[in-house]
Amino acid sequence: MGQIVVNGLVIPAQSYNMVLVMPSGNPYPILTAETLDFDATAQGETIHAIGQQTPIAVKSNATSYKGKLGLQTGEWNAILLLEGFTDATQVQGATISISAIGYVFVRTFKGAVFLSDTVSVRRGNKETLTNIDFEFVQLISA
Repeated sequence: MGQIVVNGLVIPAQSYNMVLVMPSGNPYPILTAETLDFDATAQGETIHAIGQQTPIAVKSNATSYKGKLGLQTGEWNAILLLEGFTDATQVQGATISISAIGYVFVRTFKGAVFLSDTVSVRRGNKETLTNIDFEFVQLISA
């Protein structure tokens, strides 16, 4: 049996590249990302049969895709200005791609609708982050 190289399984955060393609088609490399969380969830349905007390199957129904992107407020505001938007809720149909250089990891979130952007400016902080919640219609992996 082959030996698994653990270092090849652990992907350090600095290995990732992220690109946001706005609905206009303009691509923006995200340079200051702090977080990218994503979640694919299927709704389960338990199937029962007449005369059976225990379920006979579980099937998945609708799948939903959600995510959250955190980045520096200055970078996000620059993108909004270039696109002619004032906040994230105006972004409908974006694509977000993330890949790890030198590793087999690529995720592309297509048809993203941005639902909110949250900014918290705090006295004494060295940075100001914007967190964007989004949902998307298609997840592509490679």
